[in-house]
Amino acid sequence: MLTASLTACGQVDTMPTPLLPLGDLGACTGSMRPMIQCGDTMLLEPVTGVIGLGDVVVVPNAHRTSEGGFACTFPTFPATVLHRVIALHEQDGQTYVETQGDNAIRPDPCYVPLKRVHRILTGIVHNRPPVDTGTHDLLYDRWLVSWERYSVVQADYMDGRTDYDTVMLEYGLMAADWRMFEAERQRVFSGGTPWR
Repeated sequence: MLTASLTACGQVDTMPTPLLPLGDLGACTGSMRPMIQCGDTMLLEPVTGVIGLGDVVVVPNAHRTSEGGFACTFPTFPATVLHRVIALHEQDGQTYVETQGDNAIRPDPCYVPLKRVHRILTGIVHNRPPVDTGTHDLLYDRWLVSWERYSVVQADYMDGRTDYDTVMLEYGLMAADWRMFEAERQRVFSGGTPWR
């Protein structure tokens, strides 16, 4: 069995050593709430059987390109996320998984080749933090809304429906919301590394 410490949205660092709580090696963003909470420990095993709808798996994380889009290429050692399989797609004789965090607004931006799914969630040890995370959760939700607003304005700009200054204003608001969330996350889960 392989154990891992990971973010509730994001990066997974696998290790064959003792179990580590969620958030030790990255931010706890909440994309898999309520199933996975900050402070939880994940039990991950190699995929040996069939991946099905509803399975929670470790997949490569798409990264932003310099043009503001997403790169759907998967390098040898990509950052990874732990999200739920919401669909399976066949294309050019290859099977792809579509994933989404349980608490995420939309599916992940890239379909992942089935052969790139290497780990599956087999258990959770719930280690709830002994602190009130209410403000943390509210600030995260606020950042999600501002990120969604920025994404819409950015799409409008690409389609010529708005100007550059409006995009930069929304970006500034989104960045400010992220900084408030990150500061609260550092306060609540001291010792964590900021998510990038």
